[in-house]
Amino acid sequence: MGVRGARLILVEDEALLALDMQDMLEDMGCLVVGTAGRLDEALALAEADFDLALLDMNLGGARIDPVAQRIAERGLPIIFVTGYGQRTLPPGIAAPVVDKPCSPDTLRPILGAVLGTRHA
Repeated sequence: MGVRGARLILVEDEALLALDMQDMLEDMGCLVVGTAGRLDEALALAEADFDLALLDMNLGGARIDPVAQRIAERGLPIIFVTGYGQRTLPPGIAAPVVDKPCSPDTLRPILGAVLGTRHA
């Protein structure tokens, strides 16, 4: 599976950044099937039907760990989009980290690599 047509969820607590990212993802041909800005919303969204999750590491002071753990349990890939760096990843979760704000040129190859690996 390539980037075009991929079904994504986006978890980001900064509304303007979430809108920008959603526009960027849709411009790349992705379908954003759900967004969340709070931990409770993100936990519910983790049960949705999607191909890949883009997760902010911190939602209003709450770490994203329980959401990432649930998505990993389902065997679905994650990309962390964060300002906190690799050292803050949830324990036991190996996933790419993209610094925010990010550009399409930065995000597209990572999306392609993660989605390509999943469906190789």
